[in-house]
Amino acid sequence: MNWSGKNELEIRRYLLDEMGEQERDVIERRLLTDDDYYEEIKAAEENLIDEYAAGELSIVQRKQFEERFMTAREQREKVTFAIALNRSISQRRRSRSQDSAPRESKVAEWSGRYSARGWRGWVAPALICATLLLAAAATWLIVETSRLRRQIEAIQSARNKAGQVEEELQRRLSEEQARGEALSRQIANDEMALARMDEELTRLRRRQTASAADTGSDVFSIVLAPGLSRGSDKAASITLPDDARRLRVDLRLPDSDYRSFKVEVKTAEGEEILVQGSLRARQRGAKKVVEFTLPAELLTATDYTVALSGKHSKTNYEAIRTYFFKIVRP
Repeated sequence: MNWSGKNELEIRRYLLDEMGEQERDVIERRLLTDDDYYEEIKAAEENLIDEYAAGELSIVQRKQFEERFMTAREQREKVTFAIALNRSISQRRRSRSQDSAPRESKVAEWSGRYSARGWRGWVAPALICATLLLAAAATWLIVETSRLRRQIEAIQSARNKAGQVEEELQRRLSEEQARGEALSRQIANDEMALARMDEELTRLRRRQTASAADTGSDVFSIVLAPGLSRGSDKAASITLPDDARRLRVDLRLPDSDYRSFKVEVKTAEGEEILVQGSLRARQRGAKKVVEFTLPAELLTATDYTVALSGKHSKTNYEAIRTYFFKIVRP
């Protein structure tokens, strides 16, 4: 390749690191845009390696060359190959020089050795070619191995990143599942609370209805005191007309400290009419009473018993008293 003397000197100074930072920047910027200039740099680099291998550089230039070219592995391999090639060529030249000495005598010996010299003449180039091929193959293997290693590292890195992404997605999925389960439990609890509120509202409405009915003319009431037996003349009785709807019963309490009460209403024959618990005592004048209401349609003309029991906060109900009354139908 032909290039100007100025370029050759400039490139040689660049390769031997003999120029300042500003000049190096100019050359490196030119390398980015000028392909021909890049080829000149590569050719000058090969020439410089050959000069080093042949021992044609000065001491200062050899030191600069070694600092510049003997640090990278690929450059060291190029220099090593160039030195080996130069030695091989030098040996071949010396061999040819020795073989070409005048041998005017012993013509027969010259003729016998002619074939041997011919054999050596083609073996040396063959060895050089083989060496070049081996060097090229080694260089290719090194480059290809580096490329494959980079590809493997890139693939491994991508796999690691994919694994990290998968773990993050799995973690988020688990969090969402846990949040969904918690929300489902909360909804179930809210539904149960709403059901209880509906039940309480229905019970309150029933109480309001019963309270309103108690104030009407179709509601009758009776007060039962403890201590009266069924056959006693003082046993309470009440006449219920056909249009009566309810009978309100007030049970006068003996002295007690029970918090809750339960009543069981039965006929004299033992037929159960009503069982109602969770009743509270009310103050009526100087007495405390337990109040409950019976539907009139359940009451026929016969005798009835009311068994009253009470309990404290978390105990079982305990029997307190038995009351008696009689229903008369007109």
